Amino acid sequence: MIKGRVLPEINATKETAVIDGLNNEVVWQKESPVFIGQKSSTQLEANFTYDTEFLYAFAQVKDSQIVSTDALTGSDGLNLYLDPKNKSLIAPGNSIFKLELGQSNLFSIYEGENSKWKKLDSPKGMVTTTVKTSNGYRIEVKIPWNVLGGMPAKQTRIGYNVEIREKGTNNYTESIATNSSDKPYSWSTLKLVN
Repeated sequence: MIKGRVLPEINATKETAVIDGLNNEVVWQKESPVFIGQKSSTQLEANFTYDTEFLYAFAQVKDSQIVSTDALTGSDGLNLYLDPKNKSLIAPGNSIFKLELGQSNLFSIYEGENSKWKKLDSPKGMVTTTVKTSNGYRIEVKIPWNVLGGMPAKQTRIGYNVEIREKGTNNYTESIATNSSDKPYSWSTLKLVN
């Protein structure tokens, strides 16, 4: 629970999203089940959807001081962690992924290997966009299932974590409560439904 919000298991509904940084899709207009924001006034809300080819993630961030640098990790943004095969390991391993998303349409993707993150070449078909808003920014990303080792069966657990990167005056990262970035066994549950 964060600031009175219970973080439930997320049931991602089937809907194709257009990667434009807008919240036009029905699923993005619903209340977001992921909330991060107890360390400062910067807050992130996120949600997921999917189709047969992609997993989609959308984040709306309230941030009064956006930092954007040439270095992806030096900019405000988010890290998305995925364990699509539900290995629930104690450290990063094969088939467990980390995506770094920031203020540009650039991204980095890593796969776990021997308890560390190994950077991968940018996969074909992965698209992200970031759009500034009046009170922060939105990030939207589509990740091909083939990059993640294939689409999991419906109603099976996918481990996930979202981590906000806040740079500038309040230089910190913050994950979903009880999740630890490099400990996949601690991550929250995402399931594909309908």
